[in-house]
Amino acid sequence: MYKRQVAFAAGWALVFAVAVSGRGIANDYRSLAHAARATLGPDDRLALYRNFVQGMVFYSGRRNIMIGPPGEMTFGSQQGEQSGWFWRDDAAWISREWAGPGRLLVLFNRKDLDRLRPLLVPPPIELASQDKKVLVANR
Repeated sequence: MYKRQVAFAAGWALVFAVAVSGRGIANDYRSLAHAARATLGPDDRLALYRNFVQGMVFYSGRRNIMIGPPGEMTFGSQQGEQSGWFWRDDAAWISREWAGPGRLLVLFNRKDLDRLRPLLVPPPIELASQDKKVLVANR
């Protein structure tokens, strides 16, 4: 009986430790969302490249455009006409949206930005970064 109680307590301690460390990860990019919010104008758009970052929508105060496969947002991407919010083709969004007349902020993993940088005209302007994430604007 005593062994079960110890195992039960150890299991809950492990769950608690994972939950606490996960909370830190979830809040990790709040500063990037605040940086986006501080610089976004009324007609500016905010996009997430190939990675849904939970806090960006909440802390930026904006609906985010998803670039690349929708991943966990697949169900939402299939509800009505959502093509303005889910951009799947790199060549299309770069030529149409990045190079277009509007201001666009994109949150990239740095390795993805480095890979796409030669295609991004005008060159990206770095607004903020943290760890592997970097927030850039087209103008």
